[in-house]
Amino acid sequence: MKSFEAMGMAIGRDRVEHAKALHKSVHLISKWTEPSTDFTDSGTFNPLDRIETIIETALKVGNVAPSHALAPLYYLAGRFNCQLLPIPSQHPCLQDLAAQLSSTIKEFGDMVSAAGEAMQDGIISPDERRLIEKEALELQAAIGLFTKMVSEHSR
Repeated sequence: MKSFEAMGMAIGRDRVEHAKALHKSVHLISKWTEPSTDFTDSGTFNPLDRIETIIETALKVGNVAPSHALAPLYYLAGRFNCQLLPIPSQHPCLQDLAAQLSSTIKEFGDMVSAAGEAMQDGIISPDERRLIEKEALELQAAIGLFTKMVSEHSR
């Protein structure tokens, strides 16, 4: 998906409402939903393009940790009750896929086990909640990695 496509999906047909909320012109909001590769012409960077440039520049310059460069993404994910899990690069073969699938199943078992143990007494303590959340995040990361590996292997 391209940034202008994502903006178009989010904005939809409500350009006037978005323009009012952002104190910008309807024309500018419309431009954000159009493809443009020449920003010296009539095109304009949309907010996603700008965030992408900030992150790429931070990573290229290297003066901040990669997790700090991604802080805008973490902020937005948290703001909308989502989680962001970086997925490491892989160049899988079928054996790697099988191993990752096995690891994903193990992570699922660990999360179910932690949740089951926590619910035995009918009360989930703060420590039990943290363990369940930790196991759930590890499961989500394993699923994300497996999915990415399948996608890369299918090419």
